[in-house]
Amino acid sequence: AQAIFGSIRDCWLRSHARRLGSPCHGLRRTSAMVSGRILLFALAASAVLGMLVMTSTTDAYERAYGFVVGYTTHLAARSSRKEFDGEIGYQDLGGGAFAKTAHLSHKDYVALQTQGNKNKLYWQGVQNEEIGALADWLTKHVHFMNHVGICHGVRQGHEQRWFQERLGWKPGSIIGTDISDTATWFPNTIQQDFHEVKPEWLSRVDFIYSNALDHSYDPQKALRSWKSCLSADGVILLQHAPQHGKDYLSLQWGDLFGTDLEGYRQLALSVGLHVVTELPIKPSDSDALVTYLVLAQTRFRDKADNL
Repeated sequence: AQAIFGSIRDCWLRSHARRLGSPCHGLRRTSAMVSGRILLFALAASAVLGMLVMTSTTDAYERAYGFVVGYTTHLAARSSRKEFDGEIGYQDLGGGAFAKTAHLSHKDYVALQTQGNKNKLYWQGVQNEEIGALADWLTKHVHFMNHVGICHGVRQGHEQRWFQERLGWKPGSIIGTDISDTATWFPNTIQQDFHEVKPEWLSRVDFIYSNALDHSYDPQKALRSWKSCLSADGVILLQHAPQHGKDYLSLQWGDLFGTDLEGYRQLALSVGLHVVTELPIKPSDSDALVTYLVLAQTRFRDKADNL
């Protein structure tokens, strides 16, 4: 059953890469004992995917692909789950705002985030409608200097595809990152610790998006790194949701940083970013309101001011 399961998933990944017209990199078979129910699920899902390849829209295909490959990875990862120990503390962010943080070694950090990624790989938290609203704001307010975007902590990579489609930019102009080795299973996604930057990103990126700052081991370092990548009028789109609060730290899921919305504001100020605006969005699949902070350097010029 283990060999058949691995073959099915690898076949899916290769089929997905061929459909996109690009080579498939980083295929790795997860070693785990799988039950008959998992095998039946994979076989049934393979049949569904085959039909979607022939009949569905790109978005429906990508969502189905991400769910099935992600869920089978989740099932396999459950059998090898490891418990991590971290030191819980509080951080003064200034302005009366505090954050709750968990600290552990960098080796354990990478292992924890990779484990959390695989356990949640099938789940897509951010919806297309949110990305659409953000892309529309970018179009109205941001001077695009290089037509380059980065989405950090994307797991399946839907976010960069939705941005690219809504903005009308060429394929590959917006990339996604994730620390897990599963990143290379998905188009225009690279394996990367979002606390680090590549030299070719410096001062060239028109926007950086993330809903994953709660997974940071050092949020100030992460924001400084992202700030260094911004073009003169570039912005950071940073999501704050109710589950990003101080009461939601979880070493099981890799949530290491938690604070309220004011804490996010103070954190931005502490690294020399200012809040251009805040965009409240209520996703259709949730009763909770999420807020996107639009952060920029002080020299940011709003394109709408010239209209």
